[in-house]
Amino acid sequence: MIVCPNCSRDNEDHYKFCLGCGTELARAPRPVAPTVLPQAVPIKLPGLNPLSAHTPAIELPRSVKPTLIDPSGPRIEAEPTPETPRVDPTPAIETVPPPDRDELPFDMSTDGEVSHGAVAAAALSAAATAATASPEPAPAPSSDALPFEPVTDEGLAAAHAPLTEAERETAEAPTAVALGAALYDATVTAPENARLCSTCGTPVPEGFKFCGVCGGRYDARSRAPAAVASVPVVEAAPAPAQLVVIHPDGTEGAKFSLSPTETTVGRAHPSPLFADDPFLSPRHATFYFGKNQLFARDEGSLNGLFIRIKAEVELFHGDLFRIGQQLLRFEELAQVRPVLPGAGDGTMVMGSPVRGAWGRLSSVVAINTPASVWVLRKVEEALGRERGEITFPDDGFVSGSHCKVVTRDGRFFLQDTGSTNGTYLRVKAEAILSQGDLVLLGQQLFRVDLKT
Repeated sequence: MIVCPNCSRDNEDHYKFCLGCGTELARAPRPVAPTVLPQAVPIKLPGLNPLSAHTPAIELPRSVKPTLIDPSGPRIEAEPTPETPRVDPTPAIETVPPPDRDELPFDMSTDGEVSHGAVAAAALSAAATAATASPEPAPAPSSDALPFEPVTDEGLAAAHAPLTEAERETAEAPTAVALGAALYDATVTAPENARLCSTCGTPVPEGFKFCGVCGGRYDARSRAPAAVASVPVVEAAPAPAQLVVIHPDGTEGAKFSLSPTETTVGRAHPSPLFADDPFLSPRHATFYFGKNQLFARDEGSLNGLFIRIKAEVELFHGDLFRIGQQLLRFEELAQVRPVLPGAGDGTMVMGSPVRGAWGRLSSVVAINTPASVWVLRKVEEALGRERGEITFPDDGFVSGSHCKVVTRDGRFFLQDTGSTNGTYLRVKAEAILSQGDLVLLGQQLFRVDLKT
């Protein structure tokens, strides 16, 4: 227990401020007096009466001889003090009997003994006070003037109740502010009628006006800190789709997340995946969601947006497709413009024989600049690095048998024949993308990953 230096109230060891008056409590250990048996001892203190220098010594009644306890040696009995003749120069002052135990200003409990000198000094002080006191008792101060509320049985029971786990942890906190924060959960779950400190939220026992933790005055009209309503943290929704870079050796690279609405990529995009590709237009392509599907739209780019075909797709005049490093353009021969304009007078234009050709393929090295042209005459024209009517022996990215162009019922189709690196058809306007689709943008290949 810690005794308040201001109001002499006992406080628990873990309190930093007095529950009675709010004074900050010192942390110095309480001195322990030598242990003696609780027996009355005759004490004579000549010449110490504060009323007169000639007042005789006050003799407390002697009952039995004190026995000192020495745990390390034999018991030693003190010799009785020899009596001295009493001289009473002031007969008007009567000898004041020793005060009752309840009137003593010190505690006679057995949890800590006091020395004979302390007992004598306290007795002299009490006797002098009683001798000079006014015969009329002073009026008792009102409860409002006291620094503490009148103690009731319920208040005593609450003050001496054993500490809870939360209070014990609170007592070990370094500061009152930290202590209040540590007891935050306890104040949130405290009963509605609990007496809580308005500063730190610590419960204040019934009958006390000050908090034993922060020293703040308890006011019944004030309320404890309100519990802060917890705001649920809304995590950002995961991206509904992403583009994964596929390196030439087939390994995965960087990933680029697509917005739930739409995402436009190109050389103007801040991502280095697109900003560093010189074959991309500033606004190259847009990916957007509609009707629970992902669409890819070409924004009029120069080099286009290509998607790997999974099955047979129909070809139209002017379509572009890629195999390996080759960019090929399909043309329906009936729609090819003549190189030489007609004379208009019935003269026929001279040229190589057609012999049933229905289309042609051109290897494009620059826009509208074909390097090689192949005329398509058979129903199926195969392309590959080693086998087929049209071969590319120097392109290591073209499979031995890569794809074929087919005509059927006046229509034209492109088929992949199980190539390793695939056949890619350029998107004219927009296309629907599915899970795992491969998309060519500039110099990079991306795989579409849809979140399910």
